[in-house]
Amino acid sequence: MRAAIGVYTPTVFREEEKVRGSVPVQAISDHPTPGLAQEVSPVHHLSAECPPVLLIHGTADTTVPVSATMVAYDALRNLGVPVELHIYAEQGHAFDADARFGRRCADAMLFFLERYLLAPAATPASVSG
Repeated sequence: MRAAIGVYTPTVFREEEKVRGSVPVQAISDHPTPGLAQEVSPVHHLSAECPPVLLIHGTADTTVPVSATMVAYDALRNLGVPVELHIYAEQGHAFDADARFGRRCADAMLFFLERYLLAPAATPASVSG
């Protein structure tokens, strides 16, 4: 994988105790087994080898809290992974279904993918000022 995009993505699942950005594991399983929340939480599988990531979320999302995206963003930055964050004020879950936002999100995704998939990787020595 050379790039990844997360749009209002749940990144932390919880079994009982509420954790910043978490969503109950029951959101994905009616009969969760012990440890399932940890196993399926994307933030627990991040490493410095992750590809560049684009994250998009709205601040008024009541399905997946925007803090879920912030947790992933912070973790990726701490690992040194290139990560780009687009937060849309006062927008709820699936806000990109509105054509005004959908077009902007699609443009951001296309620009991100062009930079990481089509363009040669830029290194500090190859960038001219």
